[in-house]
Amino acid sequence: MAAIVRRSYAVSMLLRVQQEGFDPSPSVNSPVSARQHQQSTRELSSNEEDPVVVHDPLNPHLVYLGVQVLEFVHRNLPLLRNLIVHLYGFNYLPILPEPVLLPGWDTLWNQLVSFNLADESAKVSLVARIFHISQHPISVTESTSLHSLHRFIGGDSLRWETIGNVLMLANCDLLHIHYRDLAGADPRQREPPVLRSEFQQVIEVFTQLTRALPVCDELSLCLKYNRFLLAYHQSDDSGQSLHSSFAEIVSATYTAGFHRIIPLAGGRLSFVPQWRRRIFSMIYTMDKKLATFLDRPPLVTRQYCDMEAPADVNISDSDATGMRSEGISFDALGFTIGGKSSPITFIRLRFLLAIIKEEILELQLGTNKSTIPEKTPQILDRLDALWQSCPSYMKYTSDMWQMPLGCAETLTHLYNYLDFLHCRFLTLRLAQHDTSQECSHLLIVVAQEVLSTLLVLNEERDRVREVTTDLAPIFLPYGLPSAEILLSEMLRYGSSAVGNRDMYPSLSHAKALRNLTVYVSCLSWVSPRGTRNSSCCKKAQARLEQLLDRILDPISTVGDVAPENAGLGSDSVPLPDLAEYSPHLDLSSMLSWDLSGMEWGYAPFV
Repeated sequence: MAAIVRRSYAVSMLLRVQQEGFDPSPSVNSPVSARQHQQSTRELSSNEEDPVVVHDPLNPHLVYLGVQVLEFVHRNLPLLRNLIVHLYGFNYLPILPEPVLLPGWDTLWNQLVSFNLADESAKVSLVARIFHISQHPISVTESTSLHSLHRFIGGDSLRWETIGNVLMLANCDLLHIHYRDLAGADPRQREPPVLRSEFQQVIEVFTQLTRALPVCDELSLCLKYNRFLLAYHQSDDSGQSLHSSFAEIVSATYTAGFHRIIPLAGGRLSFVPQWRRRIFSMIYTMDKKLATFLDRPPLVTRQYCDMEAPADVNISDSDATGMRSEGISFDALGFTIGGKSSPITFIRLRFLLAIIKEEILELQLGTNKSTIPEKTPQILDRLDALWQSCPSYMKYTSDMWQMPLGCAETLTHLYNYLDFLHCRFLTLRLAQHDTSQECSHLLIVVAQEVLSTLLVLNEERDRVREVTTDLAPIFLPYGLPSAEILLSEMLRYGSSAVGNRDMYPSLSHAKALRNLTVYVSCLSWVSPRGTRNSSCCKKAQARLEQLLDRILDPISTVGDVAPENAGLGSDSVPLPDLAEYSPHLDLSSMLSWDLSGMEWGYAPFV
């Protein structure tokens, strides 16, 4: 029945498009026939002084899809605004800066506010107009102000990229918003599953609608990235298409030239260049995250890029033409002295960590292993120097949970600290193959610190669940390697090591066993039931429980485990071997845990 309705609507759109002066017959998938066809022309103007001449014929199916998207946005404008405000309200780290959408929200949508859903001709005309405008890049320069940018992306110049970014960000917010906040955000009081289903449908329609848009500019790159984040969360192919879609984003970044910097005279900071730096920094950082956890070479390398981090300055609408850095003091790392944490501060810190992470990847994935003894101490020194030098308000401590900070902001600090510890962990693990016992001691210390940091979330689980329902993206990739190290060392030395500090002074068996026991119990709740992440947690939990049993009760445990294979899942309950999700990938993250079946995607603090 739905198919009949769609065909009927498409036919009516075909007739209406022909009546309006558009020629829909050339297929969007047939550029040759489109060029050969006699193209129709129609003027679509917002006013008499600014006519927009459309030369390109529209396929009736695209008109149908475009009308669906516009109708959805029109019906849900209040909800969309509330979701966007909520998203930016808890220090979410967006690639699209808040001032692009807020506070000038209403000016972006003035064409839709008074939109008559019953006027089919008006809907067709608006779809055609948006298509025409979206075929060309935004007319911005390095000195374009935010006020001018709003005129280029909304109002009479509304673009599909503007609509798409709002839909993607709003859907991201739906993935974790607390039902209490959602009830206040939606005037129609729909249930979360209903809303998520509606958003998923319209995003599928939007993806079909904009698949062939040729533009590569600031707004379109943000759209590609935000769409990637959603796919990152919802994908069921264990990374195969995600890798391809991210490669497309990287290619577009190079094409747009955002990997390079055009210096502005007089040390001036203006919005557009800083937005471009923000885009590059977030894509570079995500690339290193994917490369680390998917165990593949990065796509963006620093040898071909300007590696200046975005300035630790929030450029707002008051900075119409830009601002000078005079009067603002920066420390040696470029952070504002006496400032406070903000999205751009977090983005800057993660970018600086990602630069060091690329060096770790070069050692891990490169062919020249002879440089590991020389370079690992240098990397550790740079990591420690970076962390010690960053502002005190950016350093996570467990006391932050008692401070007047939002839970999402505290989670963001915690995530950054875990990422720093993970960099140390990977470097020390590399060095362990070629160094003395001292390095192993440091590795044990880091592993215990990772688990201790993660387990604070168990104590704060009620607050955390109001921000996100799925903590597996940090509990598994950061916790499992640390658990593996601790279990391996305990099994290596056996019960004779318990209480014998001379044998292994860095490993406190009592503390390690307590942390491991609590960590294993956490795997039962950190991910919603029925999800792929929940399945991964169950498999990891079963394996860790088996290894813990061998440590706590070695006499009753059947079978022996060789120390070097302690974490490999070679017998009984296997490790999370998720080949059924993707036979093409071995995403062991440089360790013996295969997490290829995880949903790594969206979390508000990531």
